[in-house]
Amino acid sequence: MRDVALQLIDDQLGYHRSNAARMNKLENRLARSGEIMFGATVAACIGWIIFKLSGLPMGSKGHVGVTEIVTFTTASLPALASAIYGIRNQGDFAGGAFRSRVTVERLEQLRRVMVADPLEHPRLLGKLRSLSDIMLNDVANWRTTFKARPLTLPG
Repeated sequence: MRDVALQLIDDQLGYHRSNAARMNKLENRLARSGEIMFGATVAACIGWIIFKLSGLPMGSKGHVGVTEIVTFTTASLPALASAIYGIRNQGDFAGGAFRSRVTVERLEQLRRVMVADPLEHPRLLGKLRSLSDIMLNDVANWRTTFKARPLTLPG
């Protein structure tokens, strides 16, 4: 029974370690994408001002010119960055990474106790209840988070 519990703990540790890394990576990539888009918007505005002040032609009749390109860029990039921010908030990737790290800490602590102590049946039963509590707490946190954030259409 103890070996089965240790194997379950090891499986859960593997899952939560990889989940924490995955959620953290996703959060960082989305945050960086939004920052790049807002930075590109500022760069486009500054570039347009420099272009305008230099006296260079802004476009020719019948063709898409610099002003139109900058207008499109400065309208679309912030909209995309805002959508990415919404995805970050709705997905709660930072929260998911945090919850997995906390679960890893609790599982590691329980594993150390179970390995160090040749648990007799009553104490093993208590440790198995602790394992069950850790896993159920993780699921309860996940359910609470996503139940509190229903996906609804804007407006």
